[in-house]
Amino acid sequence: MNKRATKYRVGKEAAQEDRERVARVRENAESGVKFVMNDRNWLKMHTAGLLAGLVAAILMTLALLLLRYLFGAATPSELVGDRIAPLLPVETFIDLLVRFGGYNKLKQMGVGSVIGGQLVVGALGGVFYAYAVERAAKRGSDRRPGRLFVGFFVGALWLLSLVLLWPVLGTSYVGLPPAQGTLANAGALLFAYALYGVALALLYRWISGPAKAGGEEAEAHPVGRRVLLVGGIGAVLALAAGGLLRRLYTLATFSYDGTQYKG
Repeated sequence: MNKRATKYRVGKEAAQEDRERVARVRENAESGVKFVMNDRNWLKMHTAGLLAGLVAAILMTLALLLLRYLFGAATPSELVGDRIAPLLPVETFIDLLVRFGGYNKLKQMGVGSVIGGQLVVGALGGVFYAYAVERAAKRGSDRRPGRLFVGFFVGALWLLSLVLLWPVLGTSYVGLPPAQGTLANAGALLFAYALYGVALALLYRWISGPAKAGGEEAEAHPVGRRVLLVGGIGAVLALAAGGLLRRLYTLATFSYDGTQYKG
């Protein structure tokens, strides 16, 4: 009887250990699946934010060019060059003139670089916005963190632009006095940046798709058709901005100055 009882206890303990081992394996497998799913959702979330931010930045660039074309408001791509040029040492400035073949080509390079920087900052802003929104959603919060982020980001960009460009912010291409030109350019920048913020929020909300049913946490699920459509909208906006930029180039005096600085 003692031997049978001992064998029974040993067998029971072995079976219990087997069940615990199977439970641990199953738990590890489920954890691995959750990790993979979270990693995929993280990638989708940031992809949606990146696309929304980039398209919103293209829309902002188009708005700035339209304000320049219709109302003579100076764009950041022009103001940045005018702000930096006086700060360069004479030797550096002459070296740049020689390298790019004249001030006009140097100016064009600066305009293109600033526009490219606008797009990069806008795309990164979309990534950070997506992170803020989805983090708040996982905590069960409302949409207030996303709105706060947009307000903070737009306000910070606007104030930073005013501080950095203040000495040349009075530039006007329609002959406004410096004080009025400063107000006009500040208002134009605020309008364009606010347009970016609104477009970012709307585009991301539309791309990310509906939340999961059944009360589960909201996850960003970029729908392929929506991503393709938003990408197409961005391409159309980019073509419009490029056409308007070429129009402004034609109206400018770049083609008038045919001389090149050779040292």
